[in-house]
Amino acid sequence: MIVNLRSTENDLLENAVEALFSGSNRDFESLGMGWVDAADSRIDTKLSGLGQGSPRVLAELRRFHGLRDPYSAGIPKRLNGYWKKVAEVNGLDLGDVRVQAETYWRGIVNDFLIGPAKVALRSAENHTWRCGMCGRQHFAPSAGVCAGCRVRLPAEPEALRSTGLCST
Repeated sequence: MIVNLRSTENDLLENAVEALFSGSNRDFESLGMGWVDAADSRIDTKLSGLGQGSPRVLAELRRFHGLRDPYSAGIPKRLNGYWKKVAEVNGLDLGDVRVQAETYWRGIVNDFLIGPAKVALRSAENHTWRCGMCGRQHFAPSAGVCAGCRVRLPAEPEALRSTGLCST
């Protein structure tokens, strides 16, 4: 029996991405289990949490090497919408927001594709920024904007509520 390892790796990646970034607020972070960030230690952006919020948007779009082709038509629409709202909320130019996000994810994201080996799952924190509109929680402040519905997040985090999914 001949096994195509590249195909098997892609299938495994696709299943892992589907489990971690399921829609309808059933993703890893929204469920309170943890969050995805750079595998290496990074200095946060000037806009706190922008570096984590931007890849979250890409991850929910399944923008991973091996699953999607490089994006050549500018910025993916949903990411661009998130960045526009971040710029508006923080009184910045869209270009400034893009530079901060791309500086943070340098070596992790290329052509709007996340390198799966460059990210890690982080344990849930004891606090979260919860969106008042859609209920999505964020373990990073996401530059003050919900990565899902793009509504302004509270300035201060709240205590993490138990989901009953896992015990600590």
